[in-house]
Amino acid sequence: MKKELDAKESDVALTALAAARIEWIPIKPLMSHVLELAVRLDHPAYDCTYLAAAMHIGVPMVTANGRFVRRCRRSDAKDLAPFVRLLGEPLDISPH
Repeated sequence: MKKELDAKESDVALTALAAARIEWIPIKPLMSHVLELAVRLDHPAYDCTYLAAAMHIGVPMVTANGRFVRRCRRSDAKDLAPFVRLLGEPLDISPH
């Protein structure tokens, strides 16, 4: 069942969102990389857009899409694995 936020919960969520450090990334310059990823992974460009953005800024993306994560971790795509995490998966925060 989908839960909707009440007015108080909406205010809390809006305050948290406003305080978040959100960096807007222009996607147009990444479109050729998005297409390359989509073809390489045989996966929709929608998810690959987030992956390309994560790679561009050097951070992992988090997704609940297990199929997408598995595709990024295939033996022929191991270079993508550091940039994708499955929601709920523990993060490696050890110093390198």
